[in-house]
Amino acid sequence: MQHATHKSLAIQDQKNTIFDKFVLTCILDLDFIMIDASKAFVDFLGYEHLSTAKSRYKFFPSRELHTSFIVQAKENLRLGHIFKGEIKNLNSSAQEFYLDATISPLNDENGQKIAYMCILQDITHQKRLQEISITDPLTHLYNRGYFDIYLKQSLFESIKNNEIFSLILVDIDNFKSYNKNHGNLMGDKVICEVGSAIKENKYVDVKKLFRINGGEFAIIVQKENAGYLRALIESVFDAIKSLKIKHVESEVSDILTVSAGIVSLDTSIHRISTSEMLSLADINLLKAKNNGKNQAVFDVNDIGTTHEQDFRLISALPSREILVHDISLLEENSMLILLHLNHINTLKNIYGINGVTSIIAQKSEKLHRLLLDEEATLYNLNFQEFAILVSKESLHEKYLSLIKYSILEDTMIDIENFEDANDSLVTFTAGISYGITHILNHADIVLQEAILKKKSFIIYDEVSHNQSAQVDVMARMRVYKKALIEGGIIPYFQPIVDAKTGEIFKYEALARLINDEGEVVSPYHFLNESKEDKSFEAFTKQMMQKVFNVYSKNRIKISLNVTYENIMSPSMIKYIKNRLDKYGGEGITFEIVESEEILEYKLVEDFILMIKSYGCKVSIDDFGSGYSNFTNILLLNIDYIKIDGSLIEKLHSDNNVLNIVKSLVSFTKDSGMKTIAEFVSSDEIAQIVQDLGIDYSQGYYYCEPKSPTELNLAFDEI
Repeated sequence: MQHATHKSLAIQDQKNTIFDKFVLTCILDLDFIMIDASKAFVDFLGYEHLSTAKSRYKFFPSRELHTSFIVQAKENLRLGHIFKGEIKNLNSSAQEFYLDATISPLNDENGQKIAYMCILQDITHQKRLQEISITDPLTHLYNRGYFDIYLKQSLFESIKNNEIFSLILVDIDNFKSYNKNHGNLMGDKVICEVGSAIKENKYVDVKKLFRINGGEFAIIVQKENAGYLRALIESVFDAIKSLKIKHVESEVSDILTVSAGIVSLDTSIHRISTSEMLSLADINLLKAKNNGKNQAVFDVNDIGTTHEQDFRLISALPSREILVHDISLLEENSMLILLHLNHINTLKNIYGINGVTSIIAQKSEKLHRLLLDEEATLYNLNFQEFAILVSKESLHEKYLSLIKYSILEDTMIDIENFEDANDSLVTFTAGISYGITHILNHADIVLQEAILKKKSFIIYDEVSHNQSAQVDVMARMRVYKKALIEGGIIPYFQPIVDAKTGEIFKYEALARLINDEGEVVSPYHFLNESKEDKSFEAFTKQMMQKVFNVYSKNRIKISLNVTYENIMSPSMIKYIKNRLDKYGGEGITFEIVESEEILEYKLVEDFILMIKSYGCKVSIDDFGSGYSNFTNILLLNIDYIKIDGSLIEKLHSDNNVLNIVKSLVSFTKDSGMKTIAEFVSSDEIAQIVQDLGIDYSQGYYYCEPKSPTELNLAFDEI
């Protein structure tokens, strides 16, 4: 028994020694002064001995006393709760550090509180990474990404408290011409000087100052009236003029000036979204520029006509680009709802484009009113699709109920101006997915299924989705075959633009299908099955016939896809030659899908020689996605390499992918081929694509696929 006691004491001593050496911990008195600390914590603080630390070190340096932290901690501890929080402090060398603190009360034998035990974890590295992610590397102000987050949070806070909320956009006048004539280094220097001048202004809270784009800055102001805002902007203008930066290219002054757009709203009266707030500030900034620059515009303009007002309401919602960006920032399980407005073509026929715009605006407003939580955001993806992103898991059931019992059942519109309105037409179909990654793709898959199956909504579930896939094949194929027989395969077109200038270079033709309800559906669900039942060639011919019809009537260049299956088919080759004989091929690019199924490169080579005899160009589609046989590609006399979208969409987040794409670009330049980046979804990715020297870009950042009518392209109804 005595031996066991000695053994227990020995273990306890070793445990205390290890604890003292490796765990950051300390004892605080009731005034939060440190009275004891582990050796690990003393070393971390940079002191040699505890006695030195006791005489010099307080838990918070007096110049940065976090009163609110102490008050909150003491209140929690008074109630008997353990308190957790973050501490920002300085060590003995005046270096900043961050700690995650867990504080518990210590009591004497009578149960009286005598001190606090604090266990700490160094989170300095994580906080540094977080700071880098939200900081503009040039000016060290907050960046655009953090602006989007903070604008939403602060506006929500103001609405909750019925406060005045203001947004100011400040933009350097004629900055592009300054940059062009003085170079990027001088341009960067000017941005830094202007940023510093705004930062040092006594009216500006640096925590609410952002560099959002080029020479443009944003300032958020809460609770202040119009007089304060005017004093702020006058002070900023004076500070920038006092810099006396020479700007001979300016249209308004010999020295550098700025313009500003200001919006200030009482949120107890006006309920507005972040995108609407930003849109109004943008409009005012544009007015300041158009009115002669070097001035501020401070008003809320009521758009004159109902149609313009409705269109502004729709376009002010966050776009697909912002949705993609917001999804990339998700850290916890989220819910994405895609909403498709049904019967859009029928609605256009009944009400015209202005009437449909008004209907969509009313739907948009109703959806917006339903989203009362900060963690739920409404987006407008295109003229007939909305998205709702719910980033808080505890709200998922609430929004599923809203979808089932409110949004999908709500068919009412204001029919004052539409006497013949049929409310049953004004409905939504929904696709719903959950998760952190791939939720946009998953929601889109089930949205397409819901449209095809005429269901009001479908929820994506990977297990059940895979298990029921075979069951759905026959139903899908019936829809596909009917469209094929009735000529329901149609081309949509997506611009491919010059990566440097943004000018349209050509269009890619993308197949779409029209179902019984007149809905436009992606062929994603049908292609594999159509190849198996031998109808794929008929599908391709119908698509190609309509593409050549558009090509023959418009002075544009068009890319269209061909597969190895098409190239292997003598009848398909004969059909392509027939089309080229009739219409010529000078403006046509054939995109060959890169595939491991390509077994006979001689067939591909012969096909390329044939189409090039008509003046056609050749592109390899989805390059880098799989096979990538560089040697064979070089032998094929290729004009363009289209870099696979799965690589492009990761350029801003994965250094390995960035290096792969750099290598691909280097390979193509050495080989005399041009490059095209697909799936470009944001300004950030577009800029990286340009910096990498990729020649052309394609994606939703520039334009979604649209019908010939929407692109004002002439064509015959076939």
